[in-house]
Amino acid sequence: MDFADLAVPDAEHPPAPVPVDWPAVEEWLGLRLPADYKRLADVWGPVAFGADCVIPTPCAQPEDGDDQDRFDYGDWLRDTHREARIDARALPEPQRPAVHPAPGGLLAWGTVRSIDTLFWDTSVSPDPDRWTVVIRRAYRSDHRAPERWEAHDLTLTEYLADACTRPGTPLPATVRRPWFASHPRPWTHQAPPPDEAPAPTPAEDRKHVVRRRWITAIIILLLVGVPAGYLAVSAQQSRQSGRDKAAKVGAHQVRSGWPSKVQRSIYEVPIPPKAWRVGFLETNNWRTSRLYTQFAVTPPELDAFLASVGTSREALTPGVSISEHDTTVAGWNWKPTTEWLGTTVDEDAARPTRDITVDLTDPKVFKVYVVSTAVP
Repeated sequence: MDFADLAVPDAEHPPAPVPVDWPAVEEWLGLRLPADYKRLADVWGPVAFGADCVIPTPCAQPEDGDDQDRFDYGDWLRDTHREARIDARALPEPQRPAVHPAPGGLLAWGTVRSIDTLFWDTSVSPDPDRWTVVIRRAYRSDHRAPERWEAHDLTLTEYLADACTRPGTPLPATVRRPWFASHPRPWTHQAPPPDEAPAPTPAEDRKHVVRRRWITAIIILLLVGVPAGYLAVSAQQSRQSGRDKAAKVGAHQVRSGWPSKVQRSIYEVPIPPKAWRVGFLETNNWRTSRLYTQFAVTPPELDAFLASVGTSREALTPGVSISEHDTTVAGWNWKPTTEWLGTTVDEDAARPTRDITVDLTDPKVFKVYVVSTAVP
């Protein structure tokens, strides 16, 4: 199938291919990759179907004043596979999927709405062109349910063709550059080959031997002569660290920064990757845990975020949906002149309740405020 039959490039942000050294990538992975994936990368490069499906390809993007812009294909694979292994531990051992680099392990190739992960099942066949798709769903009412790992008897191309043509909620008919590909570079693996022999160590002359022995004697003297001072400094640092941790736990009001991926997953708050003005605060007690988040997004990103949490802009009603208590804790201020709309997503007792309030005053930039409450 020609990828041009699936979607057309976005006029404003069309995808652009990045040169890939496929033999080097496959040597680093220890696996050959499917031909359709390599063809997609050669035609489009890293690509996004709207805000729904993102397919990274081997590339790297250095930080450009915003850590959210940084991307490295190798780091993305390692982080994604580590999260998958951690998630799989919740299953009984016979049901746990293997994850690359384990033989026959799942190998990541994309994401859906920034929360679900797309893998190849490399155990299906020695021929990578026959690898089928497995989807790791981020949220289920029972996090241990094996159904979170959905196996589909479809290759990458067949999955995309099905997703672009299915009734109800097809993928967008346009493709664009994802957030991490505004200025990408070819990806290279920096570590030396595993079979590269280390350089021989040159022999030490007499002068270096004497100097090394003097340095060793001084180090031993310092370690033996000042243990009390060392312990005193360590104790002071430990006490200060404890105070810092206590201050962090007892902090109030939302502060600038992104919540971790684990926090976003636990509280089911999939902040869009290109959001800005992001802030958060987490509070915990013996009854409930809450994650307060705020961020700014474009109108399409707001629609994608609402869809990912199971609601839509049509469900928003006039007024603030966040309680007065939570407003005080977060340090928010609801100006009466602002057009506030809100909704509450409360689908299942086993999942967090999310109170969402949106400022639609600026038609180009929407501000979103979310309080996600989880009850053990």
